[in-house]
Amino acid sequence: MRSLTVRSVSRQTEHLYHVQMAEIVPEFKHPGQYAIVVDSVTDKEKKAYYAFSSLPGEPVSFLLKDDGAASALCHAQPGYTVELLSVEGAGFQTGDVTGPMLLFSMGSGLGPFRSLIRSVLSSPDQNPDLELELWHGAFTEADLPYRDEIEAWQKQGLRFVGCYDREGLMQNAVQRLQQAAPDLSDATVFWVGSRDFGESLQKTTLALGLRPERFRSNFG
Repeated sequence: MRSLTVRSVSRQTEHLYHVQMAEIVPEFKHPGQYAIVVDSVTDKEKKAYYAFSSLPGEPVSFLLKDDGAASALCHAQPGYTVELLSVEGAGFQTGDVTGPMLLFSMGSGLGPFRSLIRSVLSSPDQNPDLELELWHGAFTEADLPYRDEIEAWQKQGLRFVGCYDREGLMQNAVQRLQQAAPDLSDATVFWVGSRDFGESLQKTTLALGLRPERFRSNFG
């Protein structure tokens, strides 16, 4: 067990915060992995699970919702510490991806995809023809975190589809996908979100030709 120290906290939306820590965690090797931490100030017996939003090899960060155990970190001052118990998960399995890569997230689920997108875009020579798409669901555009970074990623080739329930087309990500109806026979889909979101997305993507083994998350 070791300490992770808050370096800074930046508010991304009304409820989402980017929490930057000071330490590099060598065990974090793949985008999509997550940390198991305890907060000795609020509840040293309760474990919290936070997906890394940083790249492996740099000081770690998390995108957290101001709710439950995460609230203390969302409002922490520099120097606040939590205890890292372990790094878990295999992360996003991308080694065999050759066709389009579609990422579907909602809320704080954009955090681990930030790690994955930065990893993919930082190594364009590994797969120069890769089509990378991010479909993110939120209530409104104001609820979208990392807006400046998304704009920069778009200039590097990312296709971004904002799916807002309460403005514009008023469609969530699954509804937007159903309307667009792309051929997913050569695609790989990664998703982060609630169980209901995953089940609905899986049903839709399989109906659009996605092979079952190409529907993936960061936890198996």
